[in-house]
Amino acid sequence: MATRRIAILGTAPSWKDAPFMDASWEKWALNDAYDLYGPILTKQCSRWVDIHPPDKFWFRPKNNKIVLASDVPPGHFVRPEGHVEWLQSCGMPLYVRPKGLTVGADGRLRVTDPAPIVDWPNAVAFPIVKVCELLRPLWFFDKDYLASTPVQMFALAMLEGATEIGVWGIHLASSTEYVYQRPNFEWLIGVFQGRGGKVYLPSGTSIMRASHIYGFEQPPVMSVEAVKQEMQVVNTKREVTLHQWQKVPVWKRVARRAAWKALKDSEREMARVQGKMNVATGIARGDLHPSAALMGF
Repeated sequence: MATRRIAILGTAPSWKDAPFMDASWEKWALNDAYDLYGPILTKQCSRWVDIHPPDKFWFRPKNNKIVLASDVPPGHFVRPEGHVEWLQSCGMPLYVRPKGLTVGADGRLRVTDPAPIVDWPNAVAFPIVKVCELLRPLWFFDKDYLASTPVQMFALAMLEGATEIGVWGIHLASSTEYVYQRPNFEWLIGVFQGRGGKVYLPSGTSIMRASHIYGFEQPPVMSVEAVKQEMQVVNTKREVTLHQWQKVPVWKRVARRAAWKALKDSEREMARVQGKMNVATGIARGDLHPSAALMGF
């Protein structure tokens, strides 16, 4: 079988290790990663993927990398200003969602209109049903199990006969939506390896890793200094959120409620990190066993 190598590229720090200049790899990237890569590296990509609904994009100023959750309407996805124009002119196949999609009572995805959701010359409808059909025999339940864009890209690479798949810039390391995305991604890596495929992962990723061997190693000691740094970041975010809430006029009730919710969320996050600090300090003093670091923070 001829070798076909496909690199799935994201925006986590290990994207810098991706084989951009190695012509033996096809490079597939996603969303607004071009904002990090710059034009020279972006031109090395052969496909781009953004399966989010264009009418749900929320555009941030291009020079503003920090966006507060309270600024973004529910159900929207943050993109830089000019994103749509970039997608239209990127000069490579752009994989987008089909125009008509439904999810049946059985939890399975169906396409009612296979045309791309946007009428752009480079737009290609992502073959989501074919990807599902490839994997449905392996799923334990009826509902289709594709929890992220990277896993959909990985599955498409399998569908197209990739023999080697590399993953750079996709760490799924935070405690947000990645909590349910990471198991799906790791499962699919195992499926591919079980079929004889070869997988490349960068050293900086948290995918396919654990902090310690349960029962045979002590969990890593929680560093007081690391938690202090985390607390500084969280406290800064809280102060910004408080300032924004104070600026919203009283008569703007919807905006004020949203800002208030963001403020409460930031206070809960501060309380979480404070609890983490209490544990880290207790471990450092010897008052607590290192296993206390495994508490759900």
